[in-house]
Amino acid sequence: MSFYYAQIESRISYGICFWGSGTMLNEVFILQKRIIRCLAKIDNRTSCKEYFSSLNILTVYGLYALQILELIHVNISDFDFNGDFHTYPTRSRNKLSIPLHHFATVGKTHQVFGLKMYNSLSGNVRAVRGISKFRSLIKRVLLKICPYSINEAIEGIETYFKLQN
Repeated sequence: MSFYYAQIESRISYGICFWGSGTMLNEVFILQKRIIRCLAKIDNRTSCKEYFSSLNILTVYGLYALQILELIHVNISDFDFNGDFHTYPTRSRNKLSIPLHHFATVGKTHQVFGLKMYNSLSGNVRAVRGISKFRSLIKRVLLKICPYSINEAIEGIETYFKLQN
């Protein structure tokens, strides 16, 4: 397993915040599944989902979600909250403001995906101090849901934390 973390995951996660919203993510995911099949010695037609969890390996989509959430959590002071624009006591005043966009390509950027994921976290998780504690909590959730797409990561995180409340 140390081979995987040293040679594979380190290369996948390098700069994933910036290239992860592009078109190459699915191709990298296919290669990652091929590597998991080699490590677990399973057939090409066997689903890898349970093997990701049992080997404690995040999918490339999980790595992308983890990196983006970490980036936002560390730099939270650089973002605007919905409550910064008015004084009304709304439900979403403590959530980050997602910038308005008119093009679908802007909606697929790491900033918009990250803000949606971060807003789907419960207030207790967003209030966690210390990046290592935040990272381990999010990683544990992503290992449980094992996302096979960005949307699955967003929905899985949202569903998980709704069930926890």
